[in-house]
This record gives sequence, C-alpha cells and structure tokens, in this order.
Amino acid sequence: MSAAETLEEEHKLILRMLKALSTLQPRIEKGEIDHDTLTSVVDFFRNYADKFHHAKEEAQLFPTLEKRGVKPKGCPIGVLHS
Repeated sequence: MSAAETLEEEHKLILRMLKALSTLQPRIEKGEIDHDTLTSVVDFFRNYADKFHHAKEEAQLFPTLEKRGVKPKGCPIGVLHS
C-alpha cells in the first residue's frame, strides 16, 4: 500500500469514528454516555487522528504536494496547518 493509500484508509477510519460520535450525540447531550466511552472517543481523536495521522500528513503528504507545485501557504496546505 502506498503512503497516499494509507492516509486515505486512515481518513476512512476517522470518518467512521465521526459518524459513530454523531450517533452518540443525543446521549452525550442528555448526559447518558458513560465516562469510559467518551474518554475513548476523545483519546482516539487526540492520539490517533491528531498526533499519529496528522503527523504523517505533515511529514509525508505536504512535502510531496509542495514538490509538485502546491504552495505551502494558502489553500490547501496552509489551511490544514492552521
């Protein structure tokens, strides 16, 4: 699997978690969600999505895009770095 394919699969996993979170939203708003479940969701986004996945984008994807002529400031790279 190429680096781009790996990032794409990781995006799919992150989207699945976002969809799961949206189904939990009514229970969260009513205070009906258990602490461990909510902690696991937050941990996923903090560690997997933000630290692990985004680090790979910054280390692999963004430099490749820049080499191919995408400007590092503005859209899309500059916006993603914000």
